[in-house]
Amino acid sequence: MVKQMGLLQRLCWLFVLGVFAIGCSSTGPAEEEEDNGAAVDVTSNTDVEDPAEDVSDPEADAVEEIAEPEGPCTYPTNTPSTWTFLQPMPYGYWPTAYGPQGQMNFDLEEFMCGEAYEDYRTAVFIVGSGWCPNCPNYMAYVAGMKEDLDKAGALLVFVEKETQNLQPASDEWANMYCDDILGPGIGIRVGSSNMKPTPAALMESDMFQTIPEGFVVRKRDMKIIATQESSPYMLPFDIIVNTPEKDWSDPNQFTPNCDESDEESYEPNDSPDVLGDQHYIWPGPAIEGGICTAEPDFYKIQMGGAWRINLDYDTTVGELEIFVWDVIHNTPMRGDDGKPIKSVDTETGKVIEFENNATIMVTGYGIFSTTYSMTVTWPLDE
Repeated sequence: MVKQMGLLQRLCWLFVLGVFAIGCSSTGPAEEEEDNGAAVDVTSNTDVEDPAEDVSDPEADAVEEIAEPEGPCTYPTNTPSTWTFLQPMPYGYWPTAYGPQGQMNFDLEEFMCGEAYEDYRTAVFIVGSGWCPNCPNYMAYVAGMKEDLDKAGALLVFVEKETQNLQPASDEWANMYCDDILGPGIGIRVGSSNMKPTPAALMESDMFQTIPEGFVVRKRDMKIIATQESSPYMLPFDIIVNTPEKDWSDPNQFTPNCDESDEESYEPNDSPDVLGDQHYIWPGPAIEGGICTAEPDFYKIQMGGAWRINLDYDTTVGELEIFVWDVIHNTPMRGDDGKPIKSVDTETGKVIEFENNATIMVTGYGIFSTTYSMTVTWPLDE
């Protein structure tokens, strides 16, 4: 990738949706869980998997074990009056929230202490508004990692602050809005107007100077450990929820695994704005390059019909991703299902198939970097 910072193990979007994650000002344009002792998945129709094996981090586990309070679970009382970064969330609940099974009571104390949520370690809150043009892509990005969030024991909550008419959003409106964008059954949906005991904790928070906003809450102390506001890039939610004991106050940390000598000959290509005729790629010898900074690599394709790109790299060093880029809206292109058009895993890296002229982005996935070998195949056999 080009020369400056790196990204994402779904920081992949550190640049990606980061381009628009801060683009919308929050000031705007002017069933009940089963109480039988068994954990219930309240965010989808698929049971939450036990994250113990997949996300075990010895160092983090040790910290968490030391920090585990004795005695009965109690919600923090020394909280600020509003949602505040690096502080515990003030208590609140939504008696008419919506989950995959319909209306439910979503209570923060129940989330922290209740048996229905005992397999969760964190919660990811995505805050949007109906008037925000960038919110649908942001929501789709996070919803796209729902399976990974489930495996890590992360609850997904969509919070709608205002409607398209700048009115406080109700739980019912939030559910309808999320259904339109994501379809049913993904996450808990709540609106600002139905928050109890008062919506002020949300509406008066300084965290929402920009919309969309996203933040992660560590369940054991209900502390907001990471927030989109702290980064110009898309947060790697799936990485953060796997390491909730890490200091995420600065999520823009990047450790390169390659240097300028490993970069591709197509540099500079950090932005689609700098692309010219010299940035077209064609079938032939592999293109050798690297994501050695936090910026992605962009390329142009001018081929009629279907084509394929294979991206091979050392997956033990870092993870990469390929996106088809929408140059008009400066964001990953979305398919008919509303999700970003991106590569899929192979044994040696990633592969993507598309057709006709396009711009693609190769980016670091997470806070990792690595070199890569990219080959183009065209035309594809019928």
